[in-house]
Amino acid sequence: MRFSLPMGILLILLVGLCAPAFGNPLSPVLCDNPGSTHTNSTDNFVNANSCTDFSFVSPNNQASPMSNWLYGYYGGLLGGPAGTLAPSGFHAMQTMNMCSIDLNGHMDCGQVIDPNTGHFGWWAVDFAKYWTSLDAFGGHANSVNTDLHDAPFCINGQNCGSGPDSNPSVDQWAVKRYVVPIAFNGLVNITIKVQKDPRTLNTSPRADGDSYTAYFVNNQNAGAVTTLNALAVSAGPNDPTVYMKFSSVMVHGGDFLDFAMSPNASDYSDGAFELITLQSIPEPATLLLVGAGLALTGLKSRRKYSKPS
Repeated sequence: MRFSLPMGILLILLVGLCAPAFGNPLSPVLCDNPGSTHTNSTDNFVNANSCTDFSFVSPNNQASPMSNWLYGYYGGLLGGPAGTLAPSGFHAMQTMNMCSIDLNGHMDCGQVIDPNTGHFGWWAVDFAKYWTSLDAFGGHANSVNTDLHDAPFCINGQNCGSGPDSNPSVDQWAVKRYVVPIAFNGLVNITIKVQKDPRTLNTSPRADGDSYTAYFVNNQNAGAVTTLNALAVSAGPNDPTVYMKFSSVMVHGGDFLDFAMSPNASDYSDGAFELITLQSIPEPATLLLVGAGLALTGLKSRRKYSKPS
């Protein structure tokens, strides 16, 4: 049995927004203020958080990054080419055969809409066909070995219901892409925290988890790709929070940092929480403290050596 993703997202939003600042009881990976920070492509520093920076704007075809993030996938579509499961195969989640009109009359393509309540605030490729989706708290990949879909996010007579889908699907990796601000060139520290959605531990014994791979795309060097972690981190159904850190990664303005979520043998109940942070070295706050310290030192020196009146 798969935990209903729409209901799960609503629950996470309610829990997250009401949680105290010291953490969320559902998972330590969840932030309590999604979408609360806004960064700019012209910043000369990096201070990114995948949860607080999350953007969901409608209508939006992601022609440009939102708070320096893009939301997309690697892979292909049913009936089309298989697609590339690598950064060169990145597609932004937008118009994918699923357009709706929300309660305010706005056209929306590629972002899932609930016909009764309006926006849920999460991105998808085409949720009536694929599980590939991303929100502030994590996401879900899609596999050739896939599950049926819950109504109303399904196609009548084709894939509505619960349990494995006998019709093969396609591999799609859900990807959050960070675009380095154009004015920044320097070192960054990167952390990734991942946890399998604990609500599926008892209801989905078949779940085999996801894998997470971080890629650095050097657009100053013809888009050369470096895999930051040698082995993908598995977020299995019985795993605690998985933590990864990459220190002193040299990046340049316009480079990409892709954080890809891929299924293992199947996508059965593979929803997982993730939190990605990126911080320039030294941190902006450290620079402010150093600047303030130097200013105070200078003031003290002037007072100490000033002539008496």
